[in-house]
Amino acid sequence: MGNSVHKSIRNIPITAFRKICLIPVIISQIGIYQTVIIGYAYFFEPLIMKVIPLYAGLIKKTRQIGKKVSAKHDLANWNSQKTKIISGNDDILDITGIGLHEIGLNLVKEKLKETKSLVIANIGRDGSFLSYFGPIDGVRCVRQENFLPHDRFKLDLVTINGMVGIKKSYNGSDISFLHEIEALHFLRIAGCNVPSILDADFKNSSLTVSYIPGTTLNEQLRLQGEVLRAVDPDENSRFMQLSPEKRRSEEPDKGKKYLLDSVNGVFIEKLFDQVIKIHSAGFVLNASTFGNVLIERKTGNPCLFDFESSDNFTGSGHTVFRAISDSDIEKFNSYFGTDKPTYRRLRKIISNREFPSPETWYANSYFGAGLIIGRLWNIDVGWGRWHSILKKNLPDLRGKRVLDLGSNNGFNSLQILRNGAREAIGVEINSVAIDQELFLKTVAEWSDCKKYNFSYIQSSMAKIISMDLGNFDLVLSLCSIYYLTDKEICELIRHINTITDSFIVQCNEEYETGRNDHLYEKSSVEYLKKALEANGFPRVKVVAPRGYSRPLLIGKK
Repeated sequence: MGNSVHKSIRNIPITAFRKICLIPVIISQIGIYQTVIIGYAYFFEPLIMKVIPLYAGLIKKTRQIGKKVSAKHDLANWNSQKTKIISGNDDILDITGIGLHEIGLNLVKEKLKETKSLVIANIGRDGSFLSYFGPIDGVRCVRQENFLPHDRFKLDLVTINGMVGIKKSYNGSDISFLHEIEALHFLRIAGCNVPSILDADFKNSSLTVSYIPGTTLNEQLRLQGEVLRAVDPDENSRFMQLSPEKRRSEEPDKGKKYLLDSVNGVFIEKLFDQVIKIHSAGFVLNASTFGNVLIERKTGNPCLFDFESSDNFTGSGHTVFRAISDSDIEKFNSYFGTDKPTYRRLRKIISNREFPSPETWYANSYFGAGLIIGRLWNIDVGWGRWHSILKKNLPDLRGKRVLDLGSNNGFNSLQILRNGAREAIGVEINSVAIDQELFLKTVAEWSDCKKYNFSYIQSSMAKIISMDLGNFDLVLSLCSIYYLTDKEICELIRHINTITDSFIVQCNEEYETGRNDHLYEKSSVEYLKKALEANGFPRVKVVAPRGYSRPLLIGKK
């Protein structure tokens, strides 16, 4: 009798009055702070995002002016820390590693007895070398009459203190020198694939960085027979007649025609990963062309160089930095024929509901910048659930490896990664949900300027007992495990006991139309608590906020 009354009450339609009554419940579950965030996200952030590009442009110009004023002082500070900025490593070549023939190599060794540094070759604006000691492996060496020197900065292949490097002389341009040394120093620390600093001459404004054998992407494209750069008009009279603006627009257009004949899609993705790493370190390139990308001969990986136009925007604010870094990404898209996310592109996709399967979207989602899918105040799923119950009851996630069973579109897994987890694996059987996750991952990585280590296994969660996935610091099953049979639930929990010490299960005590009585029973606190206790997790904490129909069970060994 009592049970039937209970069910009938749950089946009462939600009236407008009941919805109003839910407002204080939502506020109590999410908190006043998150309620304010919802209002900000819906009403104020879209307006802010319209003016942010203008403000970001002002910040950029102000920074540039400030750098000019403080350049001498900043360089003096770098000079005082000179020994700390040298970042050479074991991969740096010595003079025997660049392929000089025996006569040339012996001549270099003789000269090095008299000096610690020596110019081996001048480097031209078209990537050619004017070598003083014979051929060099993998580079195009030319005679003096065919050599095209750089207009702005001088580049030389040198040996210094037994190491081979590229010496760049800035001709008194303190700003360019400052940008380059600052970028290379901090980007090396951040793990970006950029050259090491071997020496810095503050008196003569020159910087020597490690020599990495390889071919610039621009040179690789030139082999296809097209002139790509505004510095090469001598080889093409038609190109010389174009205006500077037209030359700049022709470079990406022509390059894209032959790009995949020179590098593959994997290389382009690796290159974009480097751009994101640079952004994660707080820097923008302000240049993304074929000429400052090196294809490493040893690994085939991309290496970026020439950072005299880059700038450090650490501390400028996350929203402002996203607007500034978007210009880098748009230029990358222009040159490499990609469709990498920017605010403008994502806003269009979400506004037009062009993301995967909007009609079946499950978890309400929000990643900042006014980019919202669904109703954030719904505390049963997505963003609302994360802030109402999950975030405050999960352990410290930093450095953790997490398995998310029945992960749907991966929103929770991405939030776990955004809160410091090193890896998350989602198990989901629905291919539509997986497509949605790939989109959400794209949005999260754009928003945070970083890559997340999240992967999917398309499968029933019951089948993981036959998979070797390794051990996890935490396993989650949020409103999902109860869809398995009684036997499968027990077998799965026993298996999870072998791969983790902590298993968090979310129940669902709201009686929904279409659920049979046993499914409702399996999703209850009583059933799942007993299942956890009987199959390897004897210590179970119940988190059941008043008025909330989806309690958490935190099982420990």
